[in-house]
Amino acid sequence: MRRRLITACVFVIVIISAASVFAFNKPGHKVSGVIAYDVLLQKSPETVENVIALLKQHPYYEEHWIGELESLPATERDCGLFMLAAEWPDVVRSDKKHEEYNHPKWHYTDEPFKPAGQPESIKTLPPDEENIMTAYEKNLAVLKNESETPQNRSIALCWIFHLIGDIHQPCHTTSLFTTEYPEGDKGGNLVFIKTEPDAAAIKLHWFWDDLILESEELRAAQSRATELQKRPEFARSKLTELDIESSFEEWKDTSVKLAEEVVYCKGKMTGGPSKESAPVLPDGYLITAKATGERQIVLAGFRMADVMEKSLQFGSEHFASAPLKRNVVIKPANPFSIQARLGANIYIQTAAEYRACCLQVYKTAEIRLDSILTTANPKPAKPAVIMDLDETVLDNSAFESFLYENNLEYSDELWGIYERDYPDNAQLVPGARYFIKKAEQMGVTIVFVSNRLEKNAEPTIKALARLDVNTDSIRNRLFLKKNDASSDKTNRRAIVESQYNVLLTFGDNLRDFSETFAATKLTENDGADAYNRTIESRLQQVDDSACHWGVDWFVLPNPVYGEWDKLIGSEPVRRLRPSGMKLPEPNKR
Repeated sequence: MRRRLITACVFVIVIISAASVFAFNKPGHKVSGVIAYDVLLQKSPETVENVIALLKQHPYYEEHWIGELESLPATERDCGLFMLAAEWPDVVRSDKKHEEYNHPKWHYTDEPFKPAGQPESIKTLPPDEENIMTAYEKNLAVLKNESETPQNRSIALCWIFHLIGDIHQPCHTTSLFTTEYPEGDKGGNLVFIKTEPDAAAIKLHWFWDDLILESEELRAAQSRATELQKRPEFARSKLTELDIESSFEEWKDTSVKLAEEVVYCKGKMTGGPSKESAPVLPDGYLITAKATGERQIVLAGFRMADVMEKSLQFGSEHFASAPLKRNVVIKPANPFSIQARLGANIYIQTAAEYRACCLQVYKTAEIRLDSILTTANPKPAKPAVIMDLDETVLDNSAFESFLYENNLEYSDELWGIYERDYPDNAQLVPGARYFIKKAEQMGVTIVFVSNRLEKNAEPTIKALARLDVNTDSIRNRLFLKKNDASSDKTNRRAIVESQYNVLLTFGDNLRDFSETFAATKLTENDGADAYNRTIESRLQQVDDSACHWGVDWFVLPNPVYGEWDKLIGSEPVRRLRPSGMKLPEPNKR
């Protein structure tokens, strides 16, 4: 929708603040985006994850949105992405580079309104065949079609956000037919009005379209949305229309009725066909317009949330459906690897036995920690626990789902994308959060030593915060890998040990405890004996460290990857122990 500068005198005369809502310009669409985000975050957080994952495939994400979102804290950027998506169809109107995405006729429909008393000679015209109604139907079909490319679906998603906003702006649904406007007033675009006698004449459509929010800042839209949602009259239970009107057609019909009764005052407020003939708005018009605009924008936000929840049903494993970032070199998986990882990942995601193992580790550790703290004399100063993150605290099985669905091998580059762009995919390893909270209640500092990249610290912190893991002073307790450093944690553990009295250490890989467990790199050219000797050596190292297991070292199960995975080689069956069992003879048991 077009945007114009509104002079300060207009705001004074109208007696409303700059943040008052009448209808939907670009900032107004941002407000509806915030409301949709807030509703989904409470009602269906998995839908928020799905929307964000899809929007990251949008052509504007890397070109524009990442930079714009930097003005927000990391924890608010998902909400910011909702805002940018909702306004995008207006933004792209002036983008020559992406003009193929600009569809001017998609923003409105012109349902004819001929007030009573107009002569029979005034004939109404039907809406164009290409309009907001056909656009919504088209884009909804694209969004729901999982065979469509994620980029196309992300574009359709933005259009749906925007069209739901537009359909709630009455001037986007109706055209007035009178003797002054025999061809229709084009949704108020041919009608001029004044807010008071000395004010400049403006188009009626612009009046409704532009008086939503003065500021283009993302923060301003967040504040306005929060203010509206706090009002008792805008609680979902008070918005009875949400239960009565469930279709886009019904939303359009309501806007048409509002156009007839509120915008055009049942035909009594027709405006003037030129700036010179522009009349002053009737008494009470501003108050009614404000109340209408505010209610419509809140309804739009709720309905955007409802549509997203119903349309994006592909679950929290949506990352598996997302395409790869452009210019990423990918490697197809070998048949054994893909099937082995599938079984291991299903075990983590579905096996009650896996959950029991994790709970057992953390419960045993809690008992051990309590024993140390209550029996030690003197009590240890500055007690701490070192914890690995991935597959120790954070469950990243969604990333493995992605590899399987796309028939890919693991690569550092793909993992880096997951780490950076998909913090909402991580879940908690069973028992981790409970143990962390219990340890902190005992006065123990939790320090995380992880091979996640330091440059991805913010999304890592976001993942922990979303999962209700304490992130107070996290920057002092988070030791990540430098971008070009090795995976050896020895030096980082030493730094922690110089600052704290480390009582327990947790990990899923033996290198989380000591670098002596690092597996020797081998190839099939080294022969089976080399593999067997290395495997036996690591097993012996574990036996030699028996004094640590369950005492100050606690291992979480990880059947998907680790040092052990480096020693199975390209022919894993050669690592199997031979069986002495023989097939039974026919007809014998």
